[in-house]
Formats: sequence, C-alpha cells, structure tokens
Amino acid sequence: MKDMRHALSKAVDNNEFVLYYQPQINLKTKELIGIEALIRWNSPQLGIVTPDNFIPFAEKSKLIVKIDNWVLKEVCEQCRKWENLKIRPKRVALNISSKQFENSKFITFVNKTLKETRAKANWLEFEITERSLIENVDQAIKTLSNLRELGIKIALDDFGTGYSSLIYLRNFPIDKIKIDKTFMKDIPESRENVAIVKTIIDLCRNIGVVAVAEGVETEEQLEVLVRYGCDEAQGYLFGRAMNVKDIESII
Repeated sequence: MKDMRHALSKAVDNNEFVLYYQPQINLKTKELIGIEALIRWNSPQLGIVTPDNFIPFAEKSKLIVKIDNWVLKEVCEQCRKWENLKIRPKRVALNISSKQFENSKFITFVNKTLKETRAKANWLEFEITERSLIENVDQAIKTLSNLRELGIKIALDDFGTGYSSLIYLRNFPIDKIKIDKTFMKDIPESRENVAIVKTIIDLCRNIGVVAVAEGVETEEQLEVLVRYGCDEAQGYLFGRAMNVKDIESII
C-alpha cells in the first residue's frame, strides 16, 4: 500500500493521468445529451490503470483531493476547447470524492477554476455517492447548495448500493439519481432486478429528479428501461469510455 501511495504521489507530480469519456443518451430522443469523464492512470510501469485499482488508495490520503482538482481543471479546459470548436457536448459529468465535502476550500477552487478556464458552471455535472453525503450531512447540504447556486448539476451515483434513504433524498439538493450497474445484471431474466429498477425509476419521477441507468449493455436491458420510463442511460451498448479524439467523432 505504501508503494502504491508513493507511485500515485509521483503520478500526480508527473501528470500521468488522462481522461476518457463515455456517452450518455436521452432514452426518449435517442440523442447524446452528455458525457462522463473517467480518469485513467497512464503508469510508465503498469500501463493504463483503471480507477477501481487506484482511487481507493488515493482516498485514504489527501491525494484524492489533488486528483479531483486535476480532473475538474482538465474537464473545464477541454470544455472550453470544445466550445471554441463549436462541438461541446451539453454537459460533462465528473466524480467528486467525499474528501471534497470536508475541504472548506473546495467551492473556492471550483470558482477559481471556472474563472481561469473560462468554462461555465452549467456545462458541468458533479457525481457524488451516498457515502459522501452522510459522512457530514450539514456540510454536504451546504456544499451541494453552493454548487447548485453556481449552476452545476448534481447526480447521486451508485444509488441503492448501501446507504439509500428517503430522508437523504428529501434533504439533499440533487438533480439526478444514477441506478447502479449491479441492478442491470440479468435483466430482464431477474424479476427482482427488474422490480428494483422500476421502483427507482418511479421514485425519481415522483420526487422530480432524472433517472439515469448505468451499465446498459444489451437491447433487452434498454427495452426494460424504455418501458418503465427511464430518462437517460450509459453503458457499452451506447459506447465504451474513449479518448478525446474518439469522443469528438461522436459529439
């Protein structure tokens, strides 16, 4: 673990990270309505490393804040380039660590980054997990409210995997709920998973937030989502995470 932290620290200093982008589709219009920025570590020793293999280590140290900040700045700069080329997607989603909700300087950094890159807040969508919200409820509400006042959309990621509570949904200012990809497995064969997905979609509709399905890989899964009125989706069926050049050919 110590070796991994040391390697990650060097990766931050040496700018070894790169962003890939995955399409997000409006299921009613079938149009691309956004993309999600997904970080990769381009390690000289290990090659391309996916976030599942290094983010947990970064989250146990302050490195995750540096990585988050790098991602935000990179996304804003890329959005500005796309805007200048007149091919910018409607929005770019990026993941925000729970550590940022403990960071009193986070909102200041967001404002500073937007100003320096000349990016607009309404180009962005921040994805947060339920765990991020419950670790410090009052601070989370304050941070989310400040972000939404700027014009940044908020999506609740990995919904249903551990800390789901209607109380949180009532109290936290969110715009979207992302149905975790584990619930897409074995659909439509699994009646239980179909029922869970339908329930979350109904919940989203009833509380006025957008329902987004992750991990959509088959036409059969897509059919279920459309049948029950899911708003948006992403997954291999629509496109894998891809580099800047490839995503530009789509947007």
